[in-house]
Amino acid sequence: MRERFERKVDRSGEHHVWLGARDSEGGGQVRVNGTLRTARSVAWELEHGRLRDGARVRGCQDEPACVRVSHLALVLSNGPPRRRAPRGAGSKRMVRSGVWKLTVTVGRYADGSQRRVHRTVHVRSEFEATRALARFVTEVRDSSLPATKPDRDITVDEAVEQFLTEHLQGERGREQTTIEDYRGVHTKWFAPEIGTRRLRDIDEATIDRLFGHMRQAGLSSSRMNSARNLYGPIPVG
Repeated sequence: MRERFERKVDRSGEHHVWLGARDSEGGGQVRVNGTLRTARSVAWELEHGRLRDGARVRGCQDEPACVRVSHLALVLSNGPPRRRAPRGAGSKRMVRSGVWKLTVTVGRYADGSQRRVHRTVHVRSEFEATRALARFVTEVRDSSLPATKPDRDITVDEAVEQFLTEHLQGERGREQTTIEDYRGVHTKWFAPEIGTRRLRDIDEATIDRLFGHMRQAGLSSSRMNSARNLYGPIPVG
């Protein structure tokens, strides 16, 4: 099956494109033991093993015919649709093998919109993901959350500037040269990719990836420490 599958996949680019039959939405299709399956679900099973009952594989957001497993996501279903989660309730979803997205529901804002916080964790099993979720729920319940929708929708650029001016400069009295050093690190290495995105939409994996770019560029330890001091106190995810 693997050999037959590989003959119909173009892996030359960022997306591993299915070259065989496709459905009306552009997603790949392949027949396995007489049953028509989505190519993405077969790709997932070839990598991770048989899907359990109720599970499905969500396709790549940018290319419907993509079967690159790292571009897919596993969606688990445990029976009938769940009722709306009460305040402080948590849920988890596997993004890919070893990576889970945790969500905690914490009531509503004054405008009626749902208040949720998210975190991406790297764990070895569903059991560890469940334990991480329990810790996350406790952490959220014990912490202060944005009171208004504008606070909820603050961008990374806005959060960094607020941290630099109100906390480091205003409360801790840091030197202007230190403030400018931190601001320069953000402007060069983080702002171009995530500066205009909402802070709550940024997960730890994204920050780790940008730190990786800095390490690959051979930045000095002092510049790396500036980045850690800047992004360590800013809650992402």
